[in-house]
Amino acid sequence: MTIYFLDTNVLGCIVNPNHNPETRERILRELEQKLMQDNTSLISSQLVRYEVLRDVNWQDDKKYNDFLQNLAAFPFLDITESVSDLASNLYRFDVFDAAQQNVNKNFEKRKFDVFHYATAVVNDVEMFSDDRDLVKIKQLHEKMLAKTQK
Repeated sequence: MTIYFLDTNVLGCIVNPNHNPETRERILRELEQKLMQDNTSLISSQLVRYEVLRDVNWQDDKKYNDFLQNLAAFPFLDITESVSDLASNLYRFDVFDAAQQNVNKNFEKRKFDVFHYATAVVNDVEMFSDDRDLVKIKQLHEKMLAKTQK
């Protein structure tokens, strides 16, 4: 069975009919291809759910309720201690590695991304994301593992 973890940009695109039309069409096409495979399911996390819902304006009750209804179709993983530990270690290693290489990075931007990546890794599911930073986080994880397994 293949389980795909839906990142914020993918889940947000799915539940928001007003999302960028070209992006939404492409993501929905990719999603359809994944769902046509045998034994495929979708999952996300409570943190992704939060990120999707926080973008709805306070005054827009209809949109908020529509999003809630659409999100109800998906199962959501909780953030466990194992996920938190991996995410914090990835973040800490990223800061360390950037300092070692004298590279300036926007760590704030990646705080949630490391949680999404860690959730997928700990739960042994495949990422479905439209975020290029997740590839970099995977590479960072591999580098961290190589350094810690010496």
